[in-house]
Amino acid sequence: MFAPDGVVSEEDQARFENENYIWPGYAEKEPEEIKLCRSCGWNAYLQGTSSYVSRIRILHARDNIALWEMGSRWLIRAQPNNKSLGNDYMTYQFLCKQGVNIPLVKHMQRLSEPTDEIQFTLTSRAQGVTLDSIWTILSPEEKSNYRGQMANALKLLRQFTSKGVQKVDGSPLDDTLVGLCVRRQPPTCKKIGYTTNEWFENIAAELRCGLSRLHKTKDATIIEQKLQELKITFQKQSHMFLPTQI
Repeated sequence: MFAPDGVVSEEDQARFENENYIWPGYAEKEPEEIKLCRSCGWNAYLQGTSSYVSRIRILHARDNIALWEMGSRWLIRAQPNNKSLGNDYMTYQFLCKQGVNIPLVKHMQRLSEPTDEIQFTLTSRAQGVTLDSIWTILSPEEKSNYRGQMANALKLLRQFTSKGVQKVDGSPLDDTLVGLCVRRQPPTCKKIGYTTNEWFENIAAELRCGLSRLHKTKDATIIEQKLQELKITFQKQSHMFLPTQI
């Protein structure tokens, strides 16, 4: 029976002592089968026979990603190993090695293997309050100070550059913009490539297929011509981001 702090309400006690009382839903299913929380596995049997209150709760959720809080000091990020998977852990390791003067969490550890279907990342939690909860009561000087701290942090981050588009560990980016991933799994994603030419070579098959449908033709000569025109146009628009050659 649910009894916070060991105290049972008189109403619940009366129901429990009434042999003829049937708890809601118990007549159709066994208590173990009645899920009260699909995200945590809590069921009617546990609700009626224990006084446990979960110390692990969902703090934030988006799409198929959730951030769980474990007390006030730890967070666990749970997400599928697909194109939604970010590079937080990789970036955290990179910044720690650079010794930049930017506040970072004290601890971050990946609990899963790179090939696991679900990825779990354990992160220590920064102590304090969030800015959005106190922003309205801050003085203009305090707000200016916080904005200055953020601007300085961005300046420090922007000192890290590369000759081409890549992740902080030097590996190419997964192409989730143009060349959609097969089953949305990173190991099957096409790569953006370090140059425009490489990117176009990686997704040439998809582009030819799309151009064939767009122009309603199977003529290989026309498709190839349109592909080259697209490539030239793309290079003009993206020369600031991707070099055409190494």
